[in-house]
Amino acid sequence: MFIASGLITASFFIADRPPSSPSFWSIGVVVSSILVAVGLLVLGIQRRTAAIAQLLPEGKDATGITVQLRFLLIYLTIGGFALCIVMVVIVFAVVSRVAEGFAVFG
Repeated sequence: MFIASGLITASFFIADRPPSSPSFWSIGVVVSSILVAVGLLVLGIQRRTAAIAQLLPEGKDATGITVQLRFLLIYLTIGGFALCIVMVVIVFAVVSRVAEGFAVFG
């Protein structure tokens, strides 16, 4: 997420024909900000899930919490895998656009 955000922002400065309209700059900043926010959200979820897992006593039966935590981890894993696929497509599109000499938005 952070890579895509940086590439979108950098594309305005390295493009052969950068956009001249302020609306393209604002779109780029908004999309970059959203990608950074999603990245921070994913890092926060990862940190909190690890903290919950450490709260479980080892060797003791906490079946209810364990089952719910496993389902949460399954959902997060599936969602994370799908998000990785989407991010690969986005980064590929951004790099292709920059390689053509254009800003990502513009």
